[in-house]
Amino acid sequence: MRARADRATVPVERFEFATGDVTQAHEMLRKTYADHEVVLRGSAENFRYRQQTADAGVLAVDRIRHTMRMAVSTGPLDYLSSLVVVNGRLSVRAKRDETRLARNDVLLYRCGTPLSVDWDDLEVCRVRCLCRRPPG
Repeated sequence: MRARADRATVPVERFEFATGDVTQAHEMLRKTYADHEVVLRGSAENFRYRQQTADAGVLAVDRIRHTMRMAVSTGPLDYLSSLVVVNGRLSVRAKRDETRLARNDVLLYRCGTPLSVDWDDLEVCRVRCLCRRPPG
């Protein structure tokens, strides 16, 4: 049953995706977050990707595991996001600011900000909140 637009509650849709294919993983990341350019660092031989998502329209929660070292650049993001690093390392650059994160570190980044992100064998939990309502 779908919630009507005038209802106060929205049903939560859950999905899980796992692959050992880097191209498939980044297609899922593009679909979930934003279009991005990728620079691979290291071997994809033992690569693993897993995504668990609970999505309630304008609010979503993800748990992502990405085992390869990468550099990614995005355009401006249309959501507010906070994440906690469960395992691995993450470096985020937005304009002139750079933040380096490791296990248990938390980051908040704002809507409309393009990012450059480097990570190595990363697992994160992330909350996303759309800044604009999607059409429809």
